[in-house]
Amino acid sequence: MALAPAEGQRQAQDSKRTGYLKQCRSLAGCAIDGGKREGLPAGGWQSFARAGPRPPPVLRSPDTDGVILSRNWSVFLVLAGAFNWTIWPRFALAIWNDQRAWSGAIGQSSPTSFLLVHAILIVTAVVIGTIIAILGVRAFLADRRARAARPPVLSDR
Repeated sequence: MALAPAEGQRQAQDSKRTGYLKQCRSLAGCAIDGGKREGLPAGGWQSFARAGPRPPPVLRSPDTDGVILSRNWSVFLVLAGAFNWTIWPRFALAIWNDQRAWSGAIGQSSPTSFLLVHAILIVTAVVIGTIIAILGVRAFLADRRARAARPPVLSDR
């Protein structure tokens, strides 16, 4: 059965792409660019093979997947989370005691949309603040572990 010209051309492109992918699998950092092989050095694929051994893999922390923030940023995140836990519950009490939050007597009647919207806002802010604080603590601990793993720097002075 004969293939239509477009179908045969597509199969030829697919086989070319498959061969290109096989070459890419053996190379680190190979970008698939539709077979144009842009960005390759003048020697092409062979110069990659002569480039030498690959660098050692980067050790990653199980907590942060290789991203370690500085100690200052970690403390900032913890403080931002603590700020959310300090401010928003007080704001919740102020909203609860506000007359606009209730259709009648405060705390005894049905809540208005004012209370519901602010309750959603407060819960969201506290959850985000909790996540920020947890990330700050994890980043602080990861930074501490990374500092402990590094050899001490001795001054030449």
